[in-house]
Amino acid sequence: MKINPKIAGALQAIILVLYVGLVALLMWNGEKLFGQSSGPGNIVFVLTLLVTSTLISATVTLGYPAYLFFIKKDIRNAIEVIASTVVSLILLLGILITYFLLKS
Repeated sequence: MKINPKIAGALQAIILVLYVGLVALLMWNGEKLFGQSSGPGNIVFVLTLLVTSTLISATVTLGYPAYLFFIKKDIRNAIEVIASTVVSLILLLGILITYFLLKS
């Protein structure tokens, strides 16, 4: 099934922003969810969350382009999906910045 690279990139960007929002909610409400704690456990949790988030973000952003590049040998569409993801992320970031500036 052929997917439009621009739509694929936009969907990847939306999924990534939603995932980042979920991680932000987890970090924001961490004390409510896990209780107040100190020590190396917090550092290990945050670093593990960072590494896991990096892997998930890389998979969401580069998974489909890697499939196009390595399996389908469709280099042009792989690059278009990555470019569309970057442009979509920039647009979504602009929307979020505008929202938070207008809100405050």
